Amino acid sequence: MALAYFLVYFHRTTGGAVSDEIKTLFGVDSAAVSLLAAAYLYSYTLMQLPSGLLTDTLGPRKAATIFIWVIVLGSLLSAYAAYVSDINLLTAGKFVIGIGAAVVYIPIMKIIAVWYRKYEFVSLSGILLLVGNVGGIAAAYPMVAMCKA
Repeated sequence: MALAYFLVYFHRTTGGAVSDEIKTLFGVDSAAVSLLAAAYLYSYTLMQLPSGLLTDTLGPRKAATIFIWVIVLGSLLSAYAAYVSDINLLTAGKFVIGIGAAVVYIPIMKIIAVWYRKYEFVSLSGILLLVGNVGGIAAAYPMVAMCKA
């Protein structure tokens, strides 16, 4: 689950890290690259209330598993968009990734709250945020370095 949260932050940050490469590959301007971030964040925001409801209805493991597969689907869609150089498909992929990413944090917090003692909750949620932020760091310099290679 922590790895999934790593990927949530990774996907949230990659657009800015590789914006120049996206502009070149797809032949678009900064507005189109900004739309990618907006597609992710709008879909993520729209799924916040359903995230809690789905976690309670399906259970945290099932909800997280389903929506991790939604992230995978969005990632594959984005990869295919790069293959065919279609910015609209890439935007749709980022939108789908945002939907999946929105239903990762709440199930993890529910699992931590139910499976662990009260005094462990703070430490474990802090470790989770650390893992997520490492995902954001991994999307920055290492991603840029891989694109330059």
